[in-house]
Amino acid sequence: MPFVFPIRREPQRAVIAGAVVFSLLPLLAVTGRIYARLRFNNGRLDLSDWLIILACIVAVGYQGLAVACAVVGGMGYHTTEILEMAGEDSIILLLQLVTAVVVFWSLSLGLAKMSILALYTKIFSVRSFILISQACAVFVLLWAMILFIGAFAICTPVQLNWDKFHYVGTCGDVKMLWAVTGGLNIFSDLVIMLLPMPYLYGLSLQMYKKIGLMVTFGIGLAVCIVSAVRLAEIVKIDMNDFPFFGGVALMFSALEPCLLVTASCIPLLRPLVSRNKSRADNSGYAAGNASGNTGAHSASRKGGFSELQDDDRSTRQLRSEFGGKASAAADGSSFDSDGQDHHHTDLELKTITVTRDWRVEESAV
Repeated sequence: MPFVFPIRREPQRAVIAGAVVFSLLPLLAVTGRIYARLRFNNGRLDLSDWLIILACIVAVGYQGLAVACAVVGGMGYHTTEILEMAGEDSIILLLQLVTAVVVFWSLSLGLAKMSILALYTKIFSVRSFILISQACAVFVLLWAMILFIGAFAICTPVQLNWDKFHYVGTCGDVKMLWAVTGGLNIFSDLVIMLLPMPYLYGLSLQMYKKIGLMVTFGIGLAVCIVSAVRLAEIVKIDMNDFPFFGGVALMFSALEPCLLVTASCIPLLRPLVSRNKSRADNSGYAAGNASGNTGAHSASRKGGFSELQDDDRSTRQLRSEFGGKASAAADGSSFDSDGQDHHHTDLELKTITVTRDWRVEESAV
């Protein structure tokens, strides 16, 4: 049975307390998101929802591993103290837990970022934007795979990653692996969070509403601050006494995926606080506008779109001014070129789609 270390050190208390709080944040956010999706989206979940559910499960599992590092791994104690109190087995167990922590960290962040990108491609139906999002998804997938494989392949034999008492071999620079992947993680966070900003700014909305949308989508930039602090703590770790110096980095590593999961859910929680949520079934103006009676305000050209109606709802209908008979819908209703109404209800910001209708008439010359 593993030795249970007394909870006396500050890093231990910080990791345990943080694990409780950090677990609640994504659980509440994802629960609210799923409730909103099921209630206001005709009971349908899409790929982004399933990915964020998986990310939440892995992120909460990460917290359990972090607590185990503090309670049975001796995180916060010096290596010499652990050897005196519990022997070599506790050091081996701690390093096994740390290996699992690295895997869970990369997996939870990777799933959360893929969920955000999947949501982007559903909201912004612009080909160039979709291609960039797909490129970002490939980058995130490669990043997660490198860290996952590196967690085991950094040492030869593999057992040397956690047992340096009974195995002989060679190890690469583990701290360098963590630092490089941490830097790439910050880079991908910045790219993903800033990606929709030009498109949101180009919407023909009042400035305060643009800012509100940009803040809603960009709130994940706070995760970059946590990532930067985590990276700074990793650089300061003395690998010769990892249990003592690694506690703060472990705590910030635990915070990062939970914040990212929470931030990715915030744009989809707006129906729960909207004063018009009781009219959600009719949001997007439903069938009443299929005839084209939109009550448009005088339009100003901004990014190729002009605002048709400005109200307090979180959805908008936009009209393209690119020429030809075209429509752009931010409420989930769109028309294909065959003139049929393909009505669907996405959540909140909806899909911004541009479609064109062409009418061919024959007349005698």
